[in-house]
Parts: sequence; structure tokens; C-alpha cells
Amino acid sequence: MGIFGGKKMNIQYWITKGALRNRQKDLEKIKSMINSAEVNVIVAKEIKLNDDTATLIFREIYESVRQLGDAKLWINGYEPLNHEV
Repeated sequence: MGIFGGKKMNIQYWITKGALRNRQKDLEKIKSMINSAEVNVIVAKEIKLNDDTATLIFREIYESVRQLGDAKLWINGYEPLNHEV
């Protein structure tokens, strides 16, 4: 499994909490998520960093990392239902 907050992720805990559910693998969706994350990072890296753009850049990079985490869970047969997972 993965690491969350320095502790091994307990899949059953997140399912019981209602934050994760079993999901059939959808390879096209997974590829799309990975591609979208990659494109977002490429575009975000092209934005000049300053006080006005810092939040936008951070938000786009965060979203890309989140999408990659979602893709990893989908590959393993789970769908996250919130950002906490």
C-alpha cells in the first residue's frame, strides 16, 4: 500500500470511513488523469512566479499531485471519494 502521514495506508479504514470505494480499473480514465497531471505541470512551470501567480501555480501543482494519487488508487482498484485520501 501507500504511505499517508508517515503511516502505512489502511485501505479498509478509508472504505469504512466512506472516503474510498472499490472500483473497476478503467485504464483509459487512468491514462487521462496522468496525462492531465503532466500537462498541468508543464503549463504551470511556464507561468512566471511572482506574488500574484504563486497561489495559482501552487494550486495547479497540487491538483496534478492529487490526480497522480487518484490514478495510483484507481490502478489498485479503488476510487477516492474526497481529497483526504
